[in-house]
Amino acid sequence: MKLLLVSQSDGQCRVSASGDLRQTGREAAEPLRTLLSSLAGRRVALDLARVTSFDASGIAWLLNCRRTLEQSRGELVLLATPAALRRALALLGLPARLCPALAGVPHPLTSKEAQA
Repeated sequence: MKLLLVSQSDGQCRVSASGDLRQTGREAAEPLRTLLSSLAGRRVALDLARVTSFDASGIAWLLNCRRTLEQSRGELVLLATPAALRRALALLGLPARLCPALAGVPHPLTSKEAQA
C-alpha cells in the first residue's frame, strides 16, 4: 500500500491510498506512524479510490488510524471507498462517520432484505 499526502489546510488534509489495503508485517506500520504523527489533531480524509484489494489487516489498519487520530482529537473520514470495502465495514457495524457512504446503509444481517 502506498500513501500520498495530497493536500493540507487548516486542520484538514487529504491522503490518497493506493494498491493493496493490508499490512504484511511490522515494517508496513511504520509509514502509518510517521504520517499520523504529522497529522495529529487534524481531520484526515483518506481517499481509497485507488485501493485494488483489502483484507482483515487492512480493516484493522483503518481502525488503528481512526483510534490514533481520535486520541489526538483528530478525525478519520474515508472517501471514495470501494463497494466491497463499504460492505465489509457495514457488516462490522462501523460508524457511518468513518465512511459517510455508509450513512443510511442498512446493516446486512439485520435489514429486511437480508432476512427474506
